[in-house]
Amino acid sequence: MRGDDAMKPNKLTKGSNVRWESMRMLLPEHVQALLKYKEEQKKIVKPILDDQELQEIGRTLNEALHNHHQIRVKYYKDGFIESLDGYITNFDHVMKRIKIEKEPEIWWLKIEDVTGVEPL
Repeated sequence: MRGDDAMKPNKLTKGSNVRWESMRMLLPEHVQALLKYKEEQKKIVKPILDDQELQEIGRTLNEALHNHHQIRVKYYKDGFIESLDGYITNFDHVMKRIKIEKEPEIWWLKIEDVTGVEPL
């Protein structure tokens, strides 16, 4: 055995990066699973609003409907808070939802999913 062979790092050498060489390549399925896992970790629980916050949201939505002001509605969807800019054009009291028009699209949001409203 030569002297320089004993100094060569191998897979088991502590502090050597060679130990993780096989981890450099991941299958596409594994990459997708890791990305999905990271995304799942970012999800939040649906916020619970108190009466005062609900009244403020209702007041802002009512003003936007009657004065035809553009608003930004924040709503809970699948673990995330999304936002939508547009005009309130209808309240559906039976289905408990609001109609928001954002050209050229029309959105229906459940009132229970709305977490915040602000005028633009």
